[in-house]
Amino acid sequence: MQRITPSLVATVLILISTSIILVSSFQIKTASLPTDLPSIQDCRRSAYAGKPVNLASAVSFCNADQIQKENYICIIAKSNDGEVLGTADLNTRVSIIYCIHIHTSY
Repeated sequence: MQRITPSLVATVLILISTSIILVSSFQIKTASLPTDLPSIQDCRRSAYAGKPVNLASAVSFCNADQIQKENYICIIAKSNDGEVLGTADLNTRVSIIYCIHIHTSY
């Protein structure tokens, strides 16, 4: 398992906590694949709610293809009922956050 740096956790926590006002308690953790994959995909599909997903990059984003590859992990904010509220994709090889998404219903 890859190490989650304090700065990554802080970044995700700040983004999510300032964006999600209606949720009083949630966890920040490394996604467990394949268990969390459907919830991550639901969260990401919220970015295209009511819109067609035509571009290959949009389909890949919604399917969470990147985090299923080697050298990638996904940090998630997960509510107590199991819903993924936000995601951040980290390339562990180069320590770069590639994508941050907050569920659009919050």
